[in-house]
Amino acid sequence: MKRGLLGLAVALILANAIVVVVRTQHQPPVVRTLDPLASFNDAIRRHDYRSAYALTDLRLLKISGASSAVTLAHFTAFVQKQRLGRLAAQQGLIHVPTTDLRITATTGPLPSLAVDGVGVSLLAQRVSAGRVAAAAWRYTYAIVVISGPHSLTVGPGPVTAVRSVAGVFRGVATSIDVSLVTSSGGDRRGTEALDSVIGTCPGESCVVTPCTGHGPEYVLDAWGIGTPPIVARTLVGDRVVAPMPPNGWSIAITFLDQGQTPGLSGKEQTAQVRARFVFGFVGRLRGTLLDRCWVSAR
Repeated sequence: MKRGLLGLAVALILANAIVVVVRTQHQPPVVRTLDPLASFNDAIRRHDYRSAYALTDLRLLKISGASSAVTLAHFTAFVQKQRLGRLAAQQGLIHVPTTDLRITATTGPLPSLAVDGVGVSLLAQRVSAGRVAAAAWRYTYAIVVISGPHSLTVGPGPVTAVRSVAGVFRGVATSIDVSLVTSSGGDRRGTEALDSVIGTCPGESCVVTPCTGHGPEYVLDAWGIGTPPIVARTLVGDRVVAPMPPNGWSIAITFLDQGQTPGLSGKEQTAQVRARFVFGFVGRLRGTLLDRCWVSAR
């Protein structure tokens, strides 16, 4: 298995999905007695967002290959927080520019996503193992939003914490990076997973190979006395390349332990080993041991 450094990010990228946004043809009425832009601005001043929305071409959008964040609820949330800017009437309707977002999560599927506090129905468009390693799963989402400033909120996952980010999206497509971290509940689940494997290795010992693929094996000998001191917890994909279940998250736990190189002479030297165990989580299921190795020994 190749192991190396892999940045944990939730990135909005411009690939791996095709979005088709069609504004259906609108036939203007034969007799026009009101200026649509004036009527729209008046509805906005009166906070009549339903009437304002009905005057836009957003309601005519036919979106294929993406989730929609241009509904009445999203329009209302956007207008209440932001300024629409200068708009123009086209064929009797107010033209509202939209932007295509590409969200790529390399740490696992997005638990949920809200745009300006309004939820979006997520549909993963592609799931692959990537080219770097087995950890480089990519869950790609495409979302159409009203062009302009937005707040995006990723909801809590089985082991991940809530994360919010603000961005300004203009034009046909745009991108933004969002990193996720483990939640307090995720940390507890990781510790419980480590506890569950303590003392279960053959012969009440545990042999670990080097994470780099080069170096001696070590037999850990502090098993069966409780959880060894944990020095790091991190989501796989941040700085760790390791296995990850295709529909969940993985946590890499690094702890200190005493270890010896395998042998029977009784003269083997003891070393302080930083060992890394990777556990995978899918939903609320118990963590499964996916990988183990040592990072450093001295």
